[in-house]
Amino acid sequence: MVLFFVVLGLAAPLIPQPKISLADRLQPPSLYHPFGTDNVGRDLLVMSVQGATLSLKVGLLAVLFSTILGVVIGAISGYLGGGVDSVLMRMTDLMLTMPSIILVIVAVSMFKIRSVDLVILVFTVFGWPRLARIVRGEFLSLRERPYVSASRIFGASTFDLVFKHMLPNAISSITTVSTLNFSTFIVAEASLSFLGFGDPYAISWGTILAAGRAYLQAAWWISTLPGLVLFISALGFNLLGEGLRDVLATVE
Repeated sequence: MVLFFVVLGLAAPLIPQPKISLADRLQPPSLYHPFGTDNVGRDLLVMSVQGATLSLKVGLLAVLFSTILGVVIGAISGYLGGGVDSVLMRMTDLMLTMPSIILVIVAVSMFKIRSVDLVILVFTVFGWPRLARIVRGEFLSLRERPYVSASRIFGASTFDLVFKHMLPNAISSITTVSTLNFSTFIVAEASLSFLGFGDPYAISWGTILAAGRAYLQAAWWISTLPGLVLFISALGFNLLGEGLRDVLATVE
């Protein structure tokens, strides 16, 4: 499933942009248009492929930046403990208790110009708390391990303790959460676009679904087939995350 998503995202630059053809509007799925066409005659298969590229970009960059932020905050909190830990974790708890999708919508609405980069930035800001709490828990446990205490006694620097001895042992948790976050971000981006808060100039799965709302009875394929692609992609990353968790837990 993940490979299917990645291939779609990478193939998009090789495919011409979908063209408007009113003569072909609302055509059902066929050999010439496997996903049918929308209300202005654009090929929905081509649009679904173009939407995969946007989701791939948002997912990769949002996961990368939110993972870095979450790991740094969680590592500092778990390693230092004390007052620093209390302040960072209270901030994390505050972020976790708030409804994230509402916060994202409010944050995006504050800007007049909406773009994919803005969506990535907002996802980064609101996507780190869960990972930070998990990394903090790992570091609280790891800093009491005998090998860490021995390294500290033999003069290992803070950098070596954190990045050479502790962080590698938290990689399994980081990898699992980051993979699961990927599916969260691509669904969240589609949700924003569906509600009209995404990039109005980009082809997104969410905008395709939104455009098909008015034609659910007359042209069910406009929303159904691109929605199925979104479902398969999100499900694939969820299954991958769970699989990685089981495999890495077995290795440990």
